[in-house]
Amino acid sequence: MPQSYYSNTCLITSLLNALMKCRDITHAQTIFDKSKEKLSSMYEVMIEGYIDNNLTQKAIDIFNKINSPDETITNITFNTSSPVGTNEELNLSKRISENTPKSCFPDDCLLNSVLDVFLKCSDLEDTQVIYDSSKEKMLPVYAVMMDLFNAEMKPSETLNLFDRMKADAEQFLKETILLGKGGNAAMINAFGLNGMSAKSIELYHQMSLESIDEMIYVGVLNVCSKSILVDEARSVFKNIQMKIKPIYATMVYEKDDFYL
Repeated sequence: MPQSYYSNTCLITSLLNALMKCRDITHAQTIFDKSKEKLSSMYEVMIEGYIDNNLTQKAIDIFNKINSPDETITNITFNTSSPVGTNEELNLSKRISENTPKSCFPDDCLLNSVLDVFLKCSDLEDTQVIYDSSKEKMLPVYAVMMDLFNAEMKPSETLNLFDRMKADAEQFLKETILLGKGGNAAMINAFGLNGMSAKSIELYHQMSLESIDEMIYVGVLNVCSKSILVDEARSVFKNIQMKIKPIYATMVYEKDDFYL
């Protein structure tokens, strides 16, 4: 290809897209490397091409070469797979967090993905940075922070955060408003760890059936088990429509306290 073509960004972008769709990764990489001006659209084509060809690491590597990745490229790169809490994912999450204005995190899905990695990596510090820097506190941050406090056996911190959330909310109705499943599960566990099992049960009963998932069922059954609330545990268990292994395991774990 004539050298003059490498300065035609529209032509190069179209060519890269065609090569990636034809799975000619090597040729696409060569042309990309030779191009004189690399636009965001070219990076986007390369990253999408790597992902489509199951070359996630190459997608992340090329993402890390971008000085100021835009929202589209960031979303494409970060959501290549479900986070499992690796150091690589943590570093990528930190970079995204550091380069995104905390007061207006652009995308709820991206925010949730970043926070999910922080949670899996037990990174309370970076979650705290997002929380402290945001003008409008984001509900997913509350949920992740409460989970992290619980994981570090700091239930009092969870309750303090819960109180701050109530103070921040403009329309807070009882304990369940806008918490989401993760936040409700965290609060149920926090109440239980603080010896406030009655509050855990109360919160559980205030939730709609649609907002209760496996995590919440396991949490409330654990609270019943530790507080020897036999009848309450049986009632909760009986009303669970889909009983999966973690729920059965929770019911039998404290067999000295109650029995099926």
